[in-house]
Amino acid sequence: MRIPDAIQTGNGTRLGFRAWSDNNTESDRIVTLGNNLTLSADYVKQYNLEAVSPYGALAGSGWYFEGSTANVSLQPTAVPYEEWLGLIGVRHVFDHLTGSCQTSQPNCSVSMNSPKTVIAVWRDDYTIPILIALTIGALAFANRQHSRRKRRR
Repeated sequence: MRIPDAIQTGNGTRLGFRAWSDNNTESDRIVTLGNNLTLSADYVKQYNLEAVSPYGALAGSGWYFEGSTANVSLQPTAVPYEEWLGLIGVRHVFDHLTGSCQTSQPNCSVSMNSPKTVIAVWRDDYTIPILIALTIGALAFANRQHSRRKRRR
C-alpha cells in the first residue's frame, strides 16, 4: 500500500504524512490480507520556509510541521567581490536577516505557524582597499616630505 508523503494545499501549505493509526511512520508499507485490519493515515499541516541569500549558503529552507521550530543559518558571512574588485579586497559582508526573522546575527529560529520567508541582506565592504590606498598615500606623503628635507640640507 502506498500513499503520498504530502498533499499540496497551496500557498506554502501542505499536509504531510506523519504516521498510520498503528503508529507505523512509513508511508509505503506492505499489508497482509486476511486479517480484519483498519488503518487510517494521519496527515498534519506543514508550512514552507524559504531562506534566500544572494551570497553564501543560507540553510533552513524546507517544509516543517505546524508548531515546529526551523533553524536558519548563513555561512560564510563574507564573500569576495567578483572579478578585479575582489582581487583588491572588496567583499560582500552579511548585514542582517529580514522577513520572518529580524536579527543582525547570521542565524535565527523561526516558529512555523504559517509559510515563512527569511532573507539575508548584505552590504559591500571597501575597508581593505581604502586602508591600502590610505597607506600608500601616507607612504608617498612621508617619502615626499623626506625628499624635501634632504634637498633643503
